[in-house]
Amino acid sequence: MKRIMILGCLICALILLGCATTPKFTPLPWGVKVVSPSPDYPKNIKAFSGIWYGIWDNGRPTTLVVEKIKPPEASVIYSWGPLGKEREGGFNHHTGRIEPGKLTIMIPERKITITYLLSDDGEKLKGEFRVSGMIYYVTMRQQLP
Repeated sequence: MKRIMILGCLICALILLGCATTPKFTPLPWGVKVVSPSPDYPKNIKAFSGIWYGIWDNGRPTTLVVEKIKPPEASVIYSWGPLGKEREGGFNHHTGRIEPGKLTIMIPERKITITYLLSDDGEKLKGEFRVSGMIYYVTMRQQLP
């Protein structure tokens, strides 16, 4: 009986660990390619290049792909994961405005503004998503290839 209880506890622990470490993914288009920025650009602009991942404070996972930088613009993919059963994930291509330490994506038809600020060490993005008087926040980390 003691063995069965220990085995049952181990199985429960493994299930809980598996749930806690299961990553949340967002959809991305096939063949995403990040173009290295010019070495002439300032460090706090070049650092945006790449794939960033985080979870908004409402629980929705998000991915930002900064595909190409050519100041004052950046070609990006904004991706969001599912939120609940009725809200699916998706992605869109956008042109954002980039300046030292800041990237802004505006989606006027949906009245959305997304602003990302680069941390001093270049390892995190602090994001702010504004829509219809609501504001959501995220801290994103860059995904390594």
